[in-house]
Amino acid sequence: EIHTARHQVAPMLPLPNTRPNYQWLKTLEHTHPELVKTKKEVRSFYPEYTMGLSGDSIQTIFETCFPSVTNRNTKATLQALQSALLSLSQCVDFNTNDSILGFLHGRSTARSASIERYKDRSYSNTVFTKVLDTLREYGFISCYTGFKGAGHPYGLTTLWVVEEPYVNWLTEHRHWLSVINFAPDKELLILRDNKKCLVDYPEDADTNALREHIRLTNELRNRFTWSYIPLDKTYWHSKEQHRGKPKRDYYQYVEDDKRQVIIQSDLQCQRSFRENFQTGGRFYCNAQSLSKDERSTLNINGQPTVEIDLKSLHPRLLYNMDGLEAPKDCYASDTPENRQLNKHICMLVLNCKNNKEAKKALMYEYPIDTESASSAIDSFVNRHPNISNHFFKEGWKRLQHLDSVITEKVLSECLEQGFPVLPVHDSYIASIEHTQLLGIIVSTYEQLTGFKPEVSMSENAEAEQLTEKLLDQYDEFVAKTVNP
Repeated sequence: EIHTARHQVAPMLPLPNTRPNYQWLKTLEHTHPELVKTKKEVRSFYPEYTMGLSGDSIQTIFETCFPSVTNRNTKATLQALQSALLSLSQCVDFNTNDSILGFLHGRSTARSASIERYKDRSYSNTVFTKVLDTLREYGFISCYTGFKGAGHPYGLTTLWVVEEPYVNWLTEHRHWLSVINFAPDKELLILRDNKKCLVDYPEDADTNALREHIRLTNELRNRFTWSYIPLDKTYWHSKEQHRGKPKRDYYQYVEDDKRQVIIQSDLQCQRSFRENFQTGGRFYCNAQSLSKDERSTLNINGQPTVEIDLKSLHPRLLYNMDGLEAPKDCYASDTPENRQLNKHICMLVLNCKNNKEAKKALMYEYPIDTESASSAIDSFVNRHPNISNHFFKEGWKRLQHLDSVITEKVLSECLEQGFPVLPVHDSYIASIEHTQLLGIIVSTYEQLTGFKPEVSMSENAEAEQLTEKLLDQYDEFVAKTVNP
């Protein structure tokens, strides 16, 4: 039986970056079989702690649930409540009847040192947990406590799931609610250590310039209205295996192809570095969580878009930065499934410290045995002997920095020409009217490497004619030399 979503997607809610959570599905099948007996999957996301719901009805819940909060703690508790209710609302609006959608938040009371530049809210994780526990007492939410143990060496983070009383409350009050941002001027330049913990850094001309560039490109992007047609997560069929489970291929858009406007905060990029400002540096924003099919429906001020992708970017960069021509397709194989496998193996040999670590990671992602995993990795390495000296050396640090530099330069040129671009790591989305984007991407890559890239265009029915025009332009770029 096919069920439609319980609610239409509410306008102007942040996009939760939801992912299938096979570990929680397996756990709930064992511990709460009655909960999942009619459900086909568990999906989860992390809360958007810097945002929350606002309105008179929120204030009423606050006064009812937290009558004894002192003046000193009022702001922190209210913000935590607003953020929690936003997460619950996302669970309602982005779920379907055949799945469980919850958010992850650990119950740990451990405190970390607060770094002033990253402060984006008034409350701590402990206060957030206390607010969730209070909402649980009122029947708005259920808690499934995480744990560590066999099969979960990294721990299973506590899962919070919305209950019917909150669904009813939201139905009654949603039209009088709005989304607010606790930190509209949050830090755009992020630095983490090798354990992914936030660290402080001294200000200088370089960090100020990096931050100003992000701010200006964000500002340009937010001058335009971006919208897309969401996929209806009810309609799907099984795809290839992933971690022993069939992946889902969603094939139908929401009823009447109803467009969803992307709120400005979801278009705001931050740039994240690791250990220093020469490692990592990619641009991240919530809008990047849209699926490829959803991205193909993006409009900017009502105009259809085109997405231009730099094909097999990281292995190509290794070839080109060593002064070598790269294969046309670094992941080439006899079938689309094997090409996808090669793409994943490439990521592993570039990111892992050694062959053993790569093999273990491959077996976790694909239902194959040790011998098959070793054979697949060796086969890929042997096909690329000219760059194999870069494998198993955590090459992502250098490569992500290189692709972030390409993105920085592309966004800078587009900023100068006055049109917005949404970066998605190795691809770029702009309105079909800005055909010069292709030339900007090609010339930027050539200036950095001395070689021309391979590019592909998104399949956008509204932009089919433009795609042919862009491909003709690309052939012209390949036929001549673009001087740095």
